[in-house]
Amino acid sequence: METTAGSLRHLLTEVVAARGALHRQRRRMPVVRLDLGAAQDRLAQALRAYEHALRADGAPVPYRLRDELRLLEALAEPGV
Repeated sequence: METTAGSLRHLLTEVVAARGALHRQRRRMPVVRLDLGAAQDRLAQALRAYEHALRADGAPVPYRLRDELRLLEALAEPGV
């Protein structure tokens, strides 16, 4: 099954929106760790979906996206 350009565009829009939400949570005073964690999780989910769609289309995954996802996954690990 091939992903359409519209689908990729929609997924990228979700990534951008999730990045914006995370940025807003980081700037809130006081920082609510539960809300910050939820924003990080939302971004990780959006990045995973976009990465999956790129791979399904046979497109390369940008290094920045891959690294950002790894960082978010590391932050989500217990004890970090």
